[in-house]
Amino acid sequence: MGAEPGLAVCAAHEDAQATATCARCGNNVCPLCLELDSALPDHCGACRARVGGGQMAWEREGLPWLRRWLLTTREVLLRPTDTFERCAPGPWTASLAYAAVTGALQAAVQFCFLLCGAGCLLAAGLWEETIGPEGREPLFVWIMVGVLVAYPLMVVGFHLLLVVVRAALFHAGVMVSGGGEGFAVSFWGAGYVHAIQLATLIAAILGNLPLIGPLITLFVYLAIEVWTALQLTTIARVRHHLTPQRATLAGWTPFLVFSAIGVGCCALMILWFVSTPMWPDQ
Repeated sequence: MGAEPGLAVCAAHEDAQATATCARCGNNVCPLCLELDSALPDHCGACRARVGGGQMAWEREGLPWLRRWLLTTREVLLRPTDTFERCAPGPWTASLAYAAVTGALQAAVQFCFLLCGAGCLLAAGLWEETIGPEGREPLFVWIMVGVLVAYPLMVVGFHLLLVVVRAALFHAGVMVSGGGEGFAVSFWGAGYVHAIQLATLIAAILGNLPLIGPLITLFVYLAIEVWTALQLTTIARVRHHLTPQRATLAGWTPFLVFSAIGVGCCALMILWFVSTPMWPDQ
């Protein structure tokens, strides 16, 4: 169905009636041209591509924090390459806050699992056996309360530490490759790609499966690091203005370092296992 005679016509879709004008170029636009959930909801598609999409949804003001988090997470996970190509780097503190919220929400989900586990102990009548003799019960209860309170803080702290380390390794690769932007850009990217860490919840659930659980966990964490390396490669290419080859080196630097540390730890464990006698001399 085309536009009615005498009414404004969309500049990009000649068969559609214009309902607004682009805030940048002033062309007539129709609902098909606008993306209300994007960083630039009042820009046409061509202008969004030209100006780089403006800000991440998380950095926009006027929306509830949960909606901004959901929009940013959706964009980063479902359209990562397009998102990092369109969105200009913002404050590194904003990306750090996003990573902290991501860690807090993940900790909340895991906290619910812990509470469910405690509830299962109560339902199964095993609580008395778990807490031990009556004389140690108050101490055990206080230990449990301390663990439940400290656990979310430890999870958030771990997520922030991981972002800082990944950003430092990524920027080291950028500097070696000849990148021209500062550490704030690398930190900005490392904070937002941290959204993929939500996939660790899958590993936490499937890792409990007998026999194949550890193997699934290994593959999930490997997939997370590969995905992260690919997105850091995009950031190095687009925001640090590196060639595809140099961007690949910079983007995969954290993956290579983490892999080397993992292989080294496994080698040390094997050496310790081989050098330690299983049956001590009588």
